Amino acid sequence: QAKVFIEGEWVRISNGTGNKTQTYHDTGDVIHYQNASGIESSSYNVTAGLKYYF
Repeated sequence: QAKVFIEGEWVRISNGTGNKTQTYHDTGDVIHYQNASGIESSSYNVTAGLKYYF
């Protein structure tokens, strides 16, 4: 028996933002940035195929 199939997938990864501190060692100045860094990724996958059972 043969079967045709199609399959879809959506993946999303989202991490919260973080703070960043920038330091100038020659002058001693320190700058703080709120919510300056983070990561987000999204991907899609579609598969089609034929299954055969014997």
